[in-house]
Amino acid sequence: MISAGVGLKDLSGPRHDWACMPRRIALLLVLVLSQSLVAWAESSVAPVILIYCPAAPLYGQALRTVIEEDGRFAEARVQVCQRLDEFRAAAFFPDVKAIVVSLARDVGQDLNSTLEWFFNKGGGIVGMGFATMWSASRNASEDVLPIFGNSYGSGTYDPVSRKSFISFIKAEEDEISEGISSFSAAHHRFILHRNLSSGLFEEKRPKSGEYKVLFTEQSTGAPLLVRYRDEGVSVTFATFGGDDIERSQGYFGLFINEPAFRTLFTNSLYWVWTNEQKFQDSVSKAEQFYQHTARTIDSLRRAAEDRERAANLSCLLRNVFAIVGGSLGSIAVYWLTFVRKSPSKRI
Repeated sequence: MISAGVGLKDLSGPRHDWACMPRRIALLLVLVLSQSLVAWAESSVAPVILIYCPAAPLYGQALRTVIEEDGRFAEARVQVCQRLDEFRAAAFFPDVKAIVVSLARDVGQDLNSTLEWFFNKGGGIVGMGFATMWSASRNASEDVLPIFGNSYGSGTYDPVSRKSFISFIKAEEDEISEGISSFSAAHHRFILHRNLSSGLFEEKRPKSGEYKVLFTEQSTGAPLLVRYRDEGVSVTFATFGGDDIERSQGYFGLFINEPAFRTLFTNSLYWVWTNEQKFQDSVSKAEQFYQHTARTIDSLRRAAEDRERAANLSCLLRNVFAIVGGSLGSIAVYWLTFVRKSPSKRI
């Protein structure tokens, strides 16, 4: 039996002022949000090199290996795409800094809109093989990869080695081709623009921008390697659209380890990598956004802290007034009950 005079122990824990809780929760949310945004802003965004190499996944991986072995691209993340829809979706991401497109044949896939959009935004593109054909990339074969390709020519076949070779004749000195003289590479086709009446090579140049031919084909004089700058930057190989079939004359293994090809490919990619503006603009806009967001969050944090201090002061004053009021009430009751005496009767 519990005695009626014995009080039960209070197991409810410390008392909380629930009126102050919403303000404290708001302050906590602001602090968590600000820390998350700061961490996001300070984290480094790895620039992406996007490789589109349909129907030749091994060649795409080989190009990826060549890029990753070059220390100039140590900060890059290389992504290989095989499907057109995957490539189109990935190309629109702001962290894509450069694109490599290689087609081994005219696969009839329209790359026009994606390549033109990326180039017009200031992006850097390296195009190879049939990516420079109008039937494959439409207007991009003129405005982005300016070979104006409407046909292709065949290399010189060597019956002894049973390989076809294309002769690269150096046209102009450039940082991309520095140290490389005229050479021959094992490949069988190159893209060019022919006059439909005569069937001969016809020179075509874009109407605007900086256009520079670095190598030409020996027999026709058609450009084999072109450096181009307009809204964006591009380097175009009118050949090297490799495939994965080992017995094919376009097999990538015939040229992938040739020093001239590796040097020209990596130098071309590095040139567009260092001259593109799309990724740089994206980073600049992101930094401005983060700075504006940080200022807004800091202002919200200070306002929340001010409200928290005001709420704490209000809670403190209410508690003080309650204690003082209770004390004064107790004193008054005590005074009225025990101190104040009733007027005595006069005898």
